[in-house]
Amino acid sequence: MLSNKEKNTLLISNIIAIVISLIVCVPFGKTSVTSFELIAKFIVAPILIAVLVGITTYTKYNNFQPANKFIFVSAYTPFFSYVGASLFSTLLALIRTTNGYSHYYQWLLTLIVLVTAFVLVAIVNHMIHRWILVFTKNELMIVDTVLLILAIFLTFVLHNTVSNHVGAVLQAESILYIIVPLVFGLLFAAFHVLRIMYLHSSKESFKMVSHKELVANWKAEREKIYSEAEVDILYGLYSFSKNELGLSDELDDLYEEIIEELESQDEEPAAEEEKPEEPVKEEAAPEEVVEEKPVEEPVKVEPVPEEVVEEKPATEQPIVEEPVPLVVKPEPVVVKRVVEVINEVELELIQKEQKALQEERQKLEEMQKAKLEQLMEVEKELAQVEEKLAAAAAKERKPKTPPVVKDIKPSFEEVLNYVRAIPDITEKANATQTSYRFMIGNKPFLMMQNSPKDYKITFLYELDEIVDLIVNTPNVVKAKSPKGDNWFKLTNKGDYTEDQIFDVVDKSHRMLEILEERKLQAKEQARLAKLEAKIREREAIRLEKEKAREAERMRKQKEREAEKLRIQREKEKERQKILAQKEKEKARLKAQREKEREKARLKAQKEREAAKLKAQKEKEREAERLRKQKEKEEAKLKAQAEKAEKKAQEDAAKKAAQEPGSSTPKEAA
Repeated sequence: MLSNKEKNTLLISNIIAIVISLIVCVPFGKTSVTSFELIAKFIVAPILIAVLVGITTYTKYNNFQPANKFIFVSAYTPFFSYVGASLFSTLLALIRTTNGYSHYYQWLLTLIVLVTAFVLVAIVNHMIHRWILVFTKNELMIVDTVLLILAIFLTFVLHNTVSNHVGAVLQAESILYIIVPLVFGLLFAAFHVLRIMYLHSSKESFKMVSHKELVANWKAEREKIYSEAEVDILYGLYSFSKNELGLSDELDDLYEEIIEELESQDEEPAAEEEKPEEPVKEEAAPEEVVEEKPVEEPVKVEPVPEEVVEEKPATEQPIVEEPVPLVVKPEPVVVKRVVEVINEVELELIQKEQKALQEERQKLEEMQKAKLEQLMEVEKELAQVEEKLAAAAAKERKPKTPPVVKDIKPSFEEVLNYVRAIPDITEKANATQTSYRFMIGNKPFLMMQNSPKDYKITFLYELDEIVDLIVNTPNVVKAKSPKGDNWFKLTNKGDYTEDQIFDVVDKSHRMLEILEERKLQAKEQARLAKLEAKIREREAIRLEKEKAREAERMRKQKEREAEKLRIQREKEKERQKILAQKEKEKARLKAQREKEREKARLKAQKEREAAKLKAQKEKEREAERLRKQKEKEEAKLKAQAEKAEKKAQEDAAKKAAQEPGSSTPKEAA
């Protein structure tokens, strides 16, 4: 049981770890990464976190309760909070500069790996206390050891990654790179602290439910729903047959029989449902006679696969219902009886209803047409009103003052002339000569738009080099039009030199040729891939056919082997049956002999006990005789002693009487 002291220890350790993680995720400097920041975040902080993780881990294993949510959430929060904070800090350092990487793809690959690791850590942090419920204590120790090894390895990797940027000037020096991480870090820290405090004050725990129990509940609910749906369907068929088809009395008994049968099947225990089914013979139900109907409405009831309504002459004689065979099975049975009804009056009613529906439909169509005409008239009136308003607004519009033209070097005309000097290009311009499109054939490679304050150039650029251009020059963004990964747009407000603009134009011209070559290579690769796919498809079809033939051969072989095994099993079963009968006969004879021996033994035992009792009685009679003889001898000896004593007294009395001066005989006695 977790004591209050241990709970408070876990709470304080988690809060300290969250504060350390908040410090780690915030950059220390605006322009560079210092050695102090590297030591504090990747040497000092890991040591402190390791101490806190040791405290929480010891408490976790000392009070191992997987169902207690507070123990396991607080045990892993220090670990994952620091790992996530160190990953976030490394990502910030990586985003703010590309120094330390010779190629762009190395920087991009490192960025993707770190982002993926950060997302995985965030997911695992919030889900691990659910995943570890299935682990034993020893298995969880192995998992913790693996996580510790991965964390140590990740710390060294992040330390080496950030150490490449120590002392380097960061390309992104905005104060937002410090404020935004601080704000978001405070929000996440507050969320985790409140979460830990809530779990500390509550007694939230997990409840483990058996998979078999869930499946059993699901099956019970499914059977209940199916049974209710079955009853509803039968009742619907019954209501339709009774109300729409004109049947009443003949279906009441049938409906009650079906409901009683279904209810009796629902009350059967589940143990009986699991028993193997035994063939049940069909039993013919007693014949039921339907009362004769009037000649105008003859009815015939018989089991057929579909519900069919046919027209027959009204003079047909009423037909007696034939006996319906009822098959009794242990599983739920749905009884289907389709009633064929011949009723000319109903057919006439149906035709009248169809005619009325047709008239109603025509009325609705006419109403819709009238509404559409009204809407078209309203739209025409609105268009006229809009034209009048536009004309009035055009009259009231005041002449605009001419915009102030800003002097930009290189000017729009200089860049335009430089582009026109490129051989084998075509040019398209708008009516106002402010927008130009330059193409090689039908493929555009450069677009220019002029305005009084600046001009824009939409160009093609290599993706590996665009990061340096975006970082080193202002006002370069991804172009929305034309669509493509290599289209970018720059806005020149006087921030670019002539060499920079002309270099962008030249690279855009070369980039179109490179992209065309790549497209041709991609088409060739796609053609080769398609050809390889066809070859693989044909090979797969051939292999599939061979597998099918082999599977058919194996199936037939298995069937033959199964038949052979079945015959062998039957023979073995017969032999075992004969052996069992022999063993049973032997056992019966053996039991009979044992029974006879037991009878003889019991008889001998009774005889011995009778002899023993007889000897004991003889012994008791002898002892009684000796006792009586001894008593007689003792009585005889006692009488002799009394007699001798009496005689001695008499002799003494006589002797005293003869002596003078002696005492009286009484005194002498």
